[in-house]
This record gives sequence, C-alpha cells and structure tokens, in this order.
Amino acid sequence: MASPSASASALVGPVPASSSSSSLPATPVQVLDLETVPVDILHHILRLMNDYKSTINLSSASRCLYYAIDPPCQTPWAARFALLQHAERHFRQHNNPLSPGLACFYCCRILPACHFSSSQMTGRRSKAIDWSDSAPRRQPTMDRFCIGCGIHCLLFPHLRAIRLGPRRRDGEMPRDRMHGERGVGYWYLCHQCGRMKSASERCWLLPWSQPNGVNGFQETICSDVFTDDSTTAPQVRSKFEQLPMTIRDRIFRILSYRDRIMLAQTSTHFHRQVQPPNYRLYSPGINDMYQFMREREETKHRASTLARKRDIACYGCFRMRPPEKFSRVQLRLTTQSDTTATEAGVRDDLMQRYWERRCRTCLTAMFVTATRDNRGRDERAARLRYFQAQTLCEEEGCREVNGGFQKGRGVMRYRHKDCEGCTERKLARERELVLAREKRRERQMVVMRLGVDHYEKDGGMARGLFEGDEDTGGEGQDEVVEDGKNMHHIRSLVKMAVRTEKEEKEIWRSKQKIETAARRARRKARVVKMARHTWGAVRSMAGKIKRAFA
Repeated sequence: MASPSASASALVGPVPASSSSSSLPATPVQVLDLETVPVDILHHILRLMNDYKSTINLSSASRCLYYAIDPPCQTPWAARFALLQHAERHFRQHNNPLSPGLACFYCCRILPACHFSSSQMTGRRSKAIDWSDSAPRRQPTMDRFCIGCGIHCLLFPHLRAIRLGPRRRDGEMPRDRMHGERGVGYWYLCHQCGRMKSASERCWLLPWSQPNGVNGFQETICSDVFTDDSTTAPQVRSKFEQLPMTIRDRIFRILSYRDRIMLAQTSTHFHRQVQPPNYRLYSPGINDMYQFMREREETKHRASTLARKRDIACYGCFRMRPPEKFSRVQLRLTTQSDTTATEAGVRDDLMQRYWERRCRTCLTAMFVTATRDNRGRDERAARLRYFQAQTLCEEEGCREVNGGFQKGRGVMRYRHKDCEGCTERKLARERELVLAREKRRERQMVVMRLGVDHYEKDGGMARGLFEGDEDTGGEGQDEVVEDGKNMHHIRSLVKMAVRTEKEEKEIWRSKQKIETAARRARRKARVVKMARHTWGAVRSMAGKIKRAFA
C-alpha cells in the first residue's frame, strides 16, 4: 500500500531530484485532475474556497463537476446570501430597482418578476428599499421565495388568495410566463393535494363543529379538475358537469349565444367544453350570434364619444376587437348606419357586405397556415368553406326583420340551410296545406255519399259500375237507359274517390312530418326542463356553500 507521503507527492506533482539521487532512475508520476479525485478531497477544496461565485464557476467547468457539486448545499449561507444581494443590486442587468431581476433565497437563483407573487415583491421584500445604515428598520429580510419553491415546499398559506402578476407603475400587467397570459388573478394553494388552482377550481374548506361547540375549518375537499388521475384527491363536480356528454351537447345547442358566454365564464371546465363560436360544426344559432354582435356594436357606438376609437365586431370569431386588429380593406366593410363610413365615401356594395368583416387573426387562420401537414390544410379548408357558406337571407320576409336589410338587422344563415324565419314560414305553409286537403277530402266524401244514396233511391244499379254492365240482366236495361243521366255523375264520383286515396297518402305523410317535429319539440322541452332543474340544484348547492362560509 502506498504511503501518505507518496499520495501527497502524487497530488502535488513531480519533485525536482537532488544531486544525491541523480544516479537513480526516474519513475513515472501519476497526475490526478479534479474529476478523478475522491469526493472527500473535493469537498475539502470547496470548503477552502468559501466563495459562492467561485463554487458556481467550478461546477460549470465540466459535466462531471456539474453533477458532483451542489453550490447551494456546499457553500455557507452567509456567502450565498451576500452574493445574491450583491447580484440583485449591483449587476448591470439587475441594478434598476424596478427591474424584473429578484433573488429567491430558497433555490438561490435570480428570476424575473413573473416567477414571484405580489407579496414577495412589495414591502420589505421589494428592491426599492433603503439599504443605507440610516434606516435600520427597513433592512431587507432574506426570506423571499419564488412561486415554484412556494408550491414545492408549501410555503404559501393553505387555501388563501395569492395574487400573481401585480401591476407596474405604468399600469400594465406583466406577462406571466408560467400561465401565458397577462394579469393572472388570485390563485390558491392546497397543502393536501399540493396544487395551485384558480378561484373557480380551488379546493374547499368545509366547516366542522368541534366537540366543545366551536366551529372551525378542519376538513378539506380537493377538486381534482386539472388531471384525470383521481388517486391523489377525490373529484368534486357539480351535477351539471356529471351529465353525459350527449345530454350536455343538446343543452349547449339550446342555449343562446349570450347564455353560452355566461356559462363559459362560470368555471374552467365549461370554458373548455362550451366553445361558443365553433366553426367545425354548423352552429344552429348563427343568427343568434350575429344579432348579439350587431347589438353589441350598436351599443358600443352609442356609448362612445369618439367613433374612431370604438371597438368593431368581427363576424369570424364573433368578438369585439379594436380597429388596430383589422386591415384597411376589412374596415371598409361597414353598414350605412355608420356616419364615419358615409363621410369617407365608401361604396354601397361594400356597405352591404359588412357581415364579411374578419379580423387579422381570422384571416391568418383562413388563408395562412403555420403547419405544413395535412391536418393544417384541412383545417384551413374548413374555415374557408364555412366562411363562403355564411350569408344573409335575401327572402322578402327576412329582409324586413328588425328594420330592414340595409340597416344590418337581417337574418344570418348558411347557403345550404334555411334561416329561422324561412323554416317557420314553411312549417306554417305545410300546416295550412294539410288543413286545406283535409277539408277538401271531407267535402268530396260527403258529395260522393250523397250522390250514391240518391242513385240507389232512384232505382239505379251502382253494382254495374264496379262489376260490369253484363251482370245487370235484360230486365234492367230500360232502367239503366232511363237513368243514363246519372251515370256520368256516378263515374265522376268514383274517379274522385280514387284521387282521394292518393291525397290520403299525401296527407298521411304530411301528418307524419308534423308528428316528428312535435316529438322533437317535446324532447327539446324535456331537456330544457331537466337543465333548469339541474341548474337550480347547482345554485342551491352554491348557496349552501356561501352560507357555510358566511
């Protein structure tokens, strides 16, 4: 076994030979680098360094050292916090008090402001505080933590509101990179399931009476909505969300566009399920969406003082968007009721095509596709097909709805389908036709019955009309000749009876159509009744929860 002196000489390197040992042969010396030294010697070297910055630089020298060295764990806390405070205040990219660079004293990193909650960036934890010795009471506290550390270590309070994305001094909400949206509101951390959830999907604390009679919040019910795994927490959903998908789709089709928007705002689950403007399906309520957008646009126009700054309706995504989101050609597609368009001298044919207005986002989705696969092309073709099929109904009864076609209050429909007004008029016309046919049939049956009875009373032989004249016999020839005037009338009655049978078949078919429409209406009424009952149960349950928390 090698002696300690030999191992030490191997670490230090070759020792210069003296004059007395010049006659001895030279032996090879093994040189060890930091990647192959034992772990205890490496930790001893790190303790001698005593500098967090040097430890970070050493760990980033190679892949082996990156996995072998953990700078936050192998450096004293005083050195770590001193470097984080210095970097937060004096580094060029973080020296501004309002800059997004903030230090997390749990993971020992400097992160942007979107990774911290509002309470971790204001007050004593903010950067814009007095670091001088003249204000000792405002010295910073080194307990700031980011959102990831707060969730992983359960540092946030249990089911209390946590504001993410505070407002800056210029009034703009900073963009949250974790959630991909501006101005994220209040979130809640559950210590039982370990998830951060929004206000609509947060877990609940149910009141539980203690043995001494004091009410407290002891039981936590987790709502596992974000994931399908129900092993960590039980799923708590409303009765409306537990309905089968087919029944919910029928309920969604019955609702108006305004009701769909309000239902989508109740929870994240319905926000993903409802999808008010869905171009993949021929929506039965396209006229409802169109009338809703026209009403919103007129309301915005009357309420705004400057017409140039008002929002404009997009009839592709059915949203109110600012004028900057439209091209110049799309802005010219407006109605004659708009005074700014009339003053600009827009042509009449462009005014009548206001319902073809699309924003830049819809046009990009229709004509430009980022993906190059077949799915992207099929989706773009579907958008174009639905755009080309959308038009206003030009029937006389629909052009005068709510003020006329030119004022933008017509009826929207698809080219291959009838609008609501045309469908109602057709049903009314069919009902009138069926009633007229039934009255005509009754009148013909009465006339035929009276005619046959009159002929039998006069002694005629009606049997010969159906079985042949040869069966009448020789004795009755004179009577048939005498009553020849009535023969033509009887034959006409028989032909009329044959026509009546054909009309009976047509009447039967029309009745079948009406009965089918009536069954559909009754089924629709039952679904609406069930939806109202379910909605009342949901409201009662929400009221019980509110009274429990009151």
